[in-house]
Amino acid sequence: MDTVEFVTKCQTLSHPLRSRIFLLSLKKSPLSVLGIAKKFNIHPNLARGHLNALVKLKLLSSRYIKQSVGAPSKIYEAKSDFICLNLPKCPYKDS
Repeated sequence: MDTVEFVTKCQTLSHPLRSRIFLLSLKKSPLSVLGIAKKFNIHPNLARGHLNALVKLKLLSSRYIKQSVGAPSKIYEAKSDFICLNLPKCPYKDS
């Protein structure tokens, strides 16, 4: 993992609500946009943004499930039960 990727992951996970959503996904899966929106009292678009940011980091996976009526629903599930961040090698040498 390079420095830019490391910083991006840290910034993404440093958001308090986003980290709470991820921790919830470890306890209760699958998650839905509306379920997250109701749980944290936020707009569904905001919930979707946080969930998609976690998918981009590959901490959550997403898939569609068929509903009995209407369009398929997208659900999110934790990909693992831990977070592993490898520190990038320091570009500076001790003098």
